[in-house]
Amino acid sequence: MVKVKTSIRPGRFGKMLEKPEPVDPARFGDSVAYETDWEPLNAIGDSFRSYKLLRVGPDRMEFRREMRAVALSAILPLAGILILFFAFSGKFNAFAMLLGLGFILLGAYLVYSQLAPIAFDKSNGMFSKGRVKPDKVPDIENPKKEAELKNIHALQLLYKPVFQGKKQYYSYDLNLVLKNGKRIFVLSHADKNAMKEDARALSEFLGKPLWDAAE
Repeated sequence: MVKVKTSIRPGRFGKMLEKPEPVDPARFGDSVAYETDWEPLNAIGDSFRSYKLLRVGPDRMEFRREMRAVALSAILPLAGILILFFAFSGKFNAFAMLLGLGFILLGAYLVYSQLAPIAFDKSNGMFSKGRVKPDKVPDIENPKKEAELKNIHALQLLYKPVFQGKKQYYSYDLNLVLKNGKRIFVLSHADKNAMKEDARALSEFLGKPLWDAAE
């Protein structure tokens, strides 16, 4: 059994967070569970609920970024505007101008990327993460940002410790498991209850089982 004591447990007195115990695929009673991997796909994860699942139509659900997460990305363009203001209000400084423009462009790109939804659309039978070309054919052998809904076999929920400097917490990963056992990382954040609630709702919408290994 996978044991989790809390969704966010800061390390105390130098103690590191416990790593998950190995998952026994037999608990899910599915041959594909043996074919897929049960390790996290990456080490990243937001320390707060950064996405929320929304029903935007009878045939479409989307994970959308919470405004708190978008606001963090908006800091860069605002800083760039301030730098440009000071660059032009006093003696002209070419370096400051370039730095300000760089901050604005980078920040605008990050905000633009953050606002792209993670979509599950039954009308076209597609899953897409971010802005994907509508005519792009999913690569089932190396899936990354898109997949046909009919090729999704199950949803996988894992947890992992995340270390950001002195900050430690558990983050919860939602992955898609395809029929060939390949996985697609959907998102990760530290709000255990919200993640489980969204995963259950998505599982019901798609008619796919939820393999919850973050209990």
